[in-house]
Amino acid sequence: VHIYFNGLYWGIYHLRERWNAAMLAEYFPGSEEDYEGINANNTGSNFLDGIVTDGTGIHWNRAKSLVRGPQPFRRAVRHIDYNSIIDFMLLWLSGNSESEFRSAGSVPMDVPFKFFMKDADGFLRSPGHSVTHRGPIDFMERMRAENSSDYRMLLADRIHKHFFNDGALTPARNIDRLRTRVNEIRFAFYAESARWGYRSPSDWQSYQNNLYSNHFRNLTQTMISRFRSAGMYPSLAAPSFAQHGGTVSPGDELVINAPGGQIYYTTDGSDPRQPGGLLSPTAILYDGPVTLENTAMVRSRVRNGNTWSAMNEALFALDSSKLVVSEIMYDPLPPTPSERAAGFNNGED
Repeated sequence: VHIYFNGLYWGIYHLRERWNAAMLAEYFPGSEEDYEGINANNTGSNFLDGIVTDGTGIHWNRAKSLVRGPQPFRRAVRHIDYNSIIDFMLLWLSGNSESEFRSAGSVPMDVPFKFFMKDADGFLRSPGHSVTHRGPIDFMERMRAENSSDYRMLLADRIHKHFFNDGALTPARNIDRLRTRVNEIRFAFYAESARWGYRSPSDWQSYQNNLYSNHFRNLTQTMISRFRSAGMYPSLAAPSFAQHGGTVSPGDELVINAPGGQIYYTTDGSDPRQPGGLLSPTAILYDGPVTLENTAMVRSRVRNGNTWSAMNEALFALDSSKLVVSEIMYDPLPPTPSERAAGFNNGED
C-alpha cells in the first residue's frame, strides 16, 4: 500500500496481520483472551526472552522453564510448536536477519507457541549467523545439549522438507516468490524511489538480477553443506522418489532409490522409524516398485545399522478430475454427546 501523512507521500508499506493473540484466535480454537502474544527485539548476538504483550505470560514463562530444564524435548512439546520454531530458525539462519521474533500460542487450547520472523529483509543477504546459534529462548542450544535422537531426526526431517524436492527453500521456489513480490510493486516502486532516493529503478533491477542469478542459485546448497558440517543433517542420504508426489492412476508403480542402506517405507502416513530409533511395525522393506492403488502419503527412510536418514515424503493422489462438489453443508448438526465428550463443542468442527 502507498502511505500518505497529511498529504505528504511517505512510500510503500507492507500491510499484514499482527502476529499476536487476536490473529491466532482467528485461525485456531478459542478467543483472543485464551492466547498469549510475545514480542522480542533485536539484541545483536542473541535473542531476548521476549516481552509478553497479550495475556498473562504464565504459559510463556512455563515454556521457557521447560526448555531450559531437564529432558526439554519430551517435556516442552505441549508448550512449543517444534516444527514452527525449527522452521523459523532454518529461515533465519539462511540469511543475515535481525534477531527479532514474534510468538503466540495457547496451551489451554492445545495450540503450542508458534514463531514468526519479524525482520525478514535479511533473508536477501548472505548467511551471516552461526548454524549452531542458540535460538529464541535458547531452544536450539538446549535441544543440542539434550542430544535426543528423536530431536536430531526431527531437525533433519525439517531440513529435508524445505531444502530438497522443490521445498520452500529450494532455488526455484525462492526465485518464484521474489518474482511474485517484485511484479506486485514494479510500477509502484517508481514513487518509492522518487520519495526516498535509496535505489533507482535500474539499481533495483540490478539487485534483483544478482539475487536471481547468484544468491538464490547457491543459497540452498550452501545451507545444506553448513547443516551437514554442524551435524544437523545426516550424511546418510535420504531416499528419492522417481515421481515426487502428484496425480497417479490405480496400479501406477513408484520407484524408490537410495545410494546405500536399506529403504523402508509406509503408505499410511506413518513414520517408518519409531521414537528411539526402532523400526516401526508399519514399515515395509523396499524390494521393488510400490504399486499405488489408492491415494496415499508415502513416507520413506534409509536405515544403515542404527543410523537413519531424514524422511522423504510425498502425497500421491488418484486422478480427481471427475470429482464434483455437489453440495456444501451450510448448516451442520449440533455435536452429539460423544463428540462433546471428545472436546468438539461446535457443530462447525
